[in-house]
Amino acid sequence: MHVAFIDESERDEDFYFLGALVCDETSYQQISRGLDSLLREHSSDPGSSVTLGHELHGHALMQGIGEWKRFHFGNGPASSLRH
Repeated sequence: MHVAFIDESERDEDFYFLGALVCDETSYQQISRGLDSLLREHSSDPGSSVTLGHELHGHALMQGIGEWKRFHFGNGPASSLRH
């Protein structure tokens, strides 16, 4: 089995851009465990508004905005996500 995650990334007057991640079941399980770990780690921070059931948005994570603004991830906001 393969799993596909599809999301729109941007749109302008002429185009609607989509991004996708397609992976096999083993990779899906590894990705899922990694994202669960990320949420567990950051939801346990006393001042965090991140929760275990939080919906992840790439833009907010990569830019360190919204509920991720408290977390500083090295050079660019998300560089510490690359443990």
